[in-house]
Amino acid sequence: MSSDSLTVVRPSLMAKSKSLLNQLIYLVAKVVSQRALAYFDLFIPQFGNKVEWRSGLGEALYTLYGLVRTLRPAAIIEIGSSRGKSTCAMALACRENRKGKVYAIDPHIANYWSDQETANTSFDFLLQRLRIYGLRDWCEVIRKTSGDALKVPPVTKVDFVFIDGDHSYEGVKLDFELCQPLLSEHALVLFHDSTWGYFPDDPNCRPGLGVPKFLDELRQSGYEAVTLFSPPGLTILQPVRGGFPYRVEQSIR
Repeated sequence: MSSDSLTVVRPSLMAKSKSLLNQLIYLVAKVVSQRALAYFDLFIPQFGNKVEWRSGLGEALYTLYGLVRTLRPAAIIEIGSSRGKSTCAMALACRENRKGKVYAIDPHIANYWSDQETANTSFDFLLQRLRIYGLRDWCEVIRKTSGDALKVPPVTKVDFVFIDGDHSYEGVKLDFELCQPLLSEHALVLFHDSTWGYFPDDPNCRPGLGVPKFLDELRQSGYEAVTLFSPPGLTILQPVRGGFPYRVEQSIR
């Protein structure tokens, strides 16, 4: 065999070996630990395609997980869970914290803002994922619209809210207003799909998306937020006019 042939064969063999090794690692994770399997499926790109999440969350998934791990919220409300990638990430963070619970609100029916091909199967898919990862104790799935679910809220105080449901201006405004009375003193509210205004020609940018408009209204009325620009955008809102109430007098004594 010529040296040129070896040059071609070696990368091919290396690629096959790497693929086989990845498969072996994944099989071991499935057998050994529900927690490890969840990490592989959620956070490691080469294994993530083994689960058909059909999620538009992108890199913001890491932010959600990291914030829940850092803030250790006792109660999380998620509006718009769909097939549950974000739900599982936050529930996994609660499990790691040994504290907290995700209340995942979604009617799980086809609508303008849902994935039309999978909307009617998303409920069963989500329950299956929670079971496979051992996260059922860390998440309560509420199969209702936000309006119906929050008429009688599942908790009286909420520390963390992730809004990713009805993306119309009216829908996102309603979701925020429904959650407002439940917010604890240092709660955060996160909004997905906040930077689509910069990408109007993207095929995933749907007409009628009102998240940026509502967030701009909040900004103009005195609320402070940080927006992660990476498409489609994640905004972290401090739901107090004027921002975080620093205790300056005590800090300088």
